[in-house]
Amino acid sequence: MVLAALTMRLGYDAATWTRVQHSLYRYFAVTGGPLEVATVVAAVVFGARARGLRGGRLATVGAACLVVALALWFAVVNTANAEMGRWAVDGVPSDCVAGGPRGSSGTPAAS
Repeated sequence: MVLAALTMRLGYDAATWTRVQHSLYRYFAVTGGPLEVATVVAAVVFGARARGLRGGRLATVGAACLVVALALWFAVVNTANAEMGRWAVDGVPSDCVAGGPRGSSGTPAAS
């Protein structure tokens, strides 16, 4: 499903792509963001409580992987999203190509 949506969006011109980005994820910050952080915190708590139990090491490693993934999301994807959030729909930067900005890991890139 994600691949189908990505394939469709690669054909959008820059203004349409920006309009979709501005509207599609508008409420994610209200619901998805806090839920994602709570999930990572819960995994860390469960991993810490599972120390010494069978599978506890695996739970701790899994929680650590989630923490790293969330940190990478904040460092890469959130940074790109914050930059694109400042774009006006009719004022997309000139170095932007259809399908998103070049080199942005959180968006479809078309070079």
